[in-house]
Amino acid sequence: MEYHIQFSDDQNALILLDQRYLPTREEWFYCRNVAETIEALQVMVVRGAPAIGVTAAYGCYLATQETDGNDPDWAGKVNALLDDLAAARPTAVNLVWAVNLLRNEWEAKAFTTLSELAVYWRKRAGQIHAEDIRINTELGRIGGELLKDGDRVM
Repeated sequence: MEYHIQFSDDQNALILLDQRYLPTREEWFYCRNVAETIEALQVMVVRGAPAIGVTAAYGCYLATQETDGNDPDWAGKVNALLDDLAAARPTAVNLVWAVNLLRNEWEAKAFTTLSELAVYWRKRAGQIHAEDIRINTELGRIGGELLKDGDRVM
């Protein structure tokens, strides 16, 4: 896998490089629902504010996947899952940021079906993820320019 966070549409799963085992081994943690996403956040599979935000955005999408769109209260059930997700790590600012961002966009766009919301949130999670990759790549490029052969970074 190329990045430490992946989303497999084929498996409908968020796939995270398990930070608990680095650097001695590479293991991947699969999240197919909100409960597994919460577990990944709580047991520190994911570390670092931006990665936590990306994970939360995909977690919002996963909330749509475990909710029945035929249920008249599907919106209430999605909101309850988002509340649980946002509470997973109380000090994780990017976690709450991502959940609130997607929730606010949902309210602003007034989606009337769960499937519309799911399509939108999958796209937005991918955009948030791509932006995180872009920012980190740029930071690495800038930082790399400051290093000379033989330098060490801790």
